[in-house]
Amino acid sequence: MKRFFAARTGLAGALLGLLAWPFSSDAHHAFSGVFDMNALTELEGEITRLMWRNPHVQFTMLDEHGESWDIETNSVSILSRMDVSADLLAVGDRIAVAGYPARSGANAMWINHVLLADGRELVTRPGVEPHWASEHLGVSEAWLAGGAGGGAEQGIFRVWSTRFNGPGRFMGLAAYPLTASAAAVGLASTTPSASARRRACRGSCSNPIRCSSPGRATTSCFTSRSTTWCGPFT
Repeated sequence: MKRFFAARTGLAGALLGLLAWPFSSDAHHAFSGVFDMNALTELEGEITRLMWRNPHVQFTMLDEHGESWDIETNSVSILSRMDVSADLLAVGDRIAVAGYPARSGANAMWINHVLLADGRELVTRPGVEPHWASEHLGVSEAWLAGGAGGGAEQGIFRVWSTRFNGPGRFMGLAAYPLTASAAAVGLASTTPSASARRRACRGSCSNPIRCSSPGRATTSCFTSRSTTWCGPFT
């Protein structure tokens, strides 16, 4: 019974610890929605807490004014392929970071650059130029390389990986090499029906776009993924 109680207590403590961690899981993917990517900002301070874990490496910094900041950067998976290891950062280190502050005004930042206590710069995103120094830690070749050719005879049953060679150095590509039939299916799945667009135009959008055609009434917008459809519709 004692062992059972201790196990339950340990599990509860672990769960409470995760809940107490200050970083929001919402920031895992919606970078531009959470952080202002047009406001590059520098911050200096001491690391007071460090979590070297996926999905993102996160740590807390105490700045010169005694304010605590939640810092987030890329995943351990990405950093390990950049030859960046956990022993480069430790609680108690005084560092500087360069990144993008939270849009909410909270003391939080997404960073791609760390100036270590010994003066070396660490870049944590593939393909990003250093901020302070001409030389830096963190290599990008594994993420930006085109990969080896061949193996097509194996179909999809071969070694696959990801690359940061899409627009803006993101993993996604602007266009994918789809067959004509696959492209047709994709377009059909993302194009809303006329009835759906009419229903949307009777309501409102979170960021409404007004448009009109000659001789037609002005209507609201309907957004499907990255496409904004304006009525009226037939």
